[in-house]
Amino acid sequence: MPEEARNQVAFLSLDWLLGEDTVEIWVGGIAAATTPGDGLTGRDLVALVAGLAPVDGGYNWRALSGARDGKPLIVLVQSPLQPACHPGHDLHVRLDVPYRGRDENGLPVRDVLPQLHALEDHFGRYADGAVIVAHETCDGVRTTHLYADRPAAAESLKPLIASWPDGRVRMTVTPDPAWKQVSHFTRR
Repeated sequence: MPEEARNQVAFLSLDWLLGEDTVEIWVGGIAAATTPGDGLTGRDLVALVAGLAPVDGGYNWRALSGARDGKPLIVLVQSPLQPACHPGHDLHVRLDVPYRGRDENGLPVRDVLPQLHALEDHFGRYADGAVIVAHETCDGVRTTHLYADRPAAAESLKPLIASWPDGRVRMTVTPDPAWKQVSHFTRR
């Protein structure tokens, strides 16, 4: 069988066995093998993939670090970061929250962290169905990335950000069905 046809059969078989969303979320690239493998059954594969998802139904989070313009960058990102995890959430809401209490590297000092966490918790509770998928902290700014299924989610955040004491919070709302605004967190 030609390679393209083998790969199509493999893809369709996995879709049938695991479900389209599960394949998109948990399975990377698909390429059909040309020689027999270890004898993994369909039932074994279903159990293996099911074991990847968090038991409590929540999300796995991954910590990343790096630098931006010579300043330390700390990121916490949902893993896996896939649009299929939240079908219909195709509106990217970016909130850039400044903070005054920072160390020489631009990272928040200890007494600022609870305020930033509380504000982000409010985003999660009041964002009218939006889901927080990542936040990044660098040089006096905490950027929170949410995805929503309707514009009302962003509107519901306006009263929260208006009362932030450390400066003006900038909110940017962009249609982004492919989640390109956060794709840089998934590059290997």
